[in-house]
Amino acid sequence: MKMNILLLSLGKHPSPGGVDTYIRMVTKAMEAKGHTVELLCYNQLGTLPEASIYKINQFHNLMKEKYQSKLPPFYIVLEVQKFAFNEIIANYDFSKIDVVHSQSGILSKVMKEVYPSIPVVGTIHSSLYTDSIVGNWVNKLDAATLFAKFDNYAIESPDEVITISTEVDKNLPLIPTKKRNIVFNAIDTDEFLPQEEKSSEKVRIATSGFLTRTKGYDILFEAVTSISKKYQESIEISLFGDGPEKGKLISYANNHQLPVTFHGYIDRHQLVRLLPTYDLFIQPSRAESFCLAVTEAMASGCVPICSKVEGGMLDQVKHMDNGLLFENENVKDLSEKLELLIQNSNLRKKLSIGAVNTARSKFSLKVFADSLEMVYQKAINKL
Repeated sequence: MKMNILLLSLGKHPSPGGVDTYIRMVTKAMEAKGHTVELLCYNQLGTLPEASIYKINQFHNLMKEKYQSKLPPFYIVLEVQKFAFNEIIANYDFSKIDVVHSQSGILSKVMKEVYPSIPVVGTIHSSLYTDSIVGNWVNKLDAATLFAKFDNYAIESPDEVITISTEVDKNLPLIPTKKRNIVFNAIDTDEFLPQEEKSSEKVRIATSGFLTRTKGYDILFEAVTSISKKYQESIEISLFGDGPEKGKLISYANNHQLPVTFHGYIDRHQLVRLLPTYDLFIQPSRAESFCLAVTEAMASGCVPICSKVEGGMLDQVKHMDNGLLFENENVKDLSEKLELLIQNSNLRKKLSIGAVNTARSKFSLKVFADSLEMVYQKAINKL
């Protein structure tokens, strides 16, 4: 059965980030199997009638007037987005849609409120409760409980729930076994062409992502500082991405004379071409649900060194088989893992082969598409 699938996302697209990549991969995987895929996201706001825009603006102003001094700013943003998507979804034609695939608990909740008879599959990309703490969205820990209700939406509202890793954030409510489906994030592994022999004499290290505290680049820089004098002439580090922490990171790198080049945000096609020229890829996140950048690096032949945090990186990286893991926020442990791979080219080669094999066998589009099809059909059969 060919399906008409609607993807729902809170954000604007295209945009940097893992959810955007996830949407592209879902679209590519399902269209390759003959299904039709549409995207409904925040871009749709500009197509709403004036009456809807007026209602959204009125609600936004009301939230600011009543709660700006009482609630975390990002909580207000999410409440306004929820209200806005009530209007967006109510004004969209769902007559030909077989199944909705939501990327947010908020959207799953709104979808079931407006169209309870349409099957909804929801992917949980992260816990907003955890994100609010790690990302410093709140000043006090008890304020983080405000975000827990959005996690409840992500579990209670969809007909089927997708988790993108076997390890689920312990801050999430319990997901009923009958509606939980583990579907690993995927990439198009055919896009990546690993190099058997690297052209540079130096050990080249890459990392990429949105430059926030959650991503832990300060941890990486501290680890590099502890070994930089010893390896100043034998390593080079490239950081791809932009974000609010960029200024701090540049200042730190300059003050400590680290061999780091900041490339900013680059087109992903450039990144696909560049990644195979690197030896190592570091993902030092304080929290991470599933990091597609790690999978892309593995498919490129880079050896990943990742923090041992709950989530998908424990599914992606098996220590000493296809990469290395270090204890979360442990600068000393990360510096030791870096030094081990800088010194040992044979180990780098062994782990690189393991990384490529894992990416191709476990995180390919075909495996992804087959799994998604089954979940969509389960949701459709329930209604």
